[in-house]
Amino acid sequence: MTITQMKYFISVVKHKSISKAAKENFVSVTAISLLLTELENNHKIKFFKKEGNTFLLTDDGKVIYEKLLKIIEEYNEFENIITHLQTKKHTINIGISYYLNHHTFQNME
Repeated sequence: MTITQMKYFISVVKHKSISKAAKENFVSVTAISLLLTELENNHKIKFFKKEGNTFLLTDDGKVIYEKLLKIIEEYNEFENIITHLQTKKHTINIGISYYLNHHTFQNME
């Protein structure tokens, strides 16, 4: 399961609706529906039960959902670290004697 698919799954849980999850993620309802069907078929686990137009987690779905929340939290933390490392300024300190500074760099101001 990709990070994007995990986010779609979490979005369906949050909204209890495929159409609202699709809207939030700027994808089609069909894309979300196919994802959920594929996940359930591949893993042979029923993650959601449908009551009217509402999608509710099964007991197995709750276990997966809790794990996905932790994975996404870790992934977001990872992304924040990467961003921080990419934008971190590197400083080089150069020591110079007073004599050299006074005579060499005096007229540079």
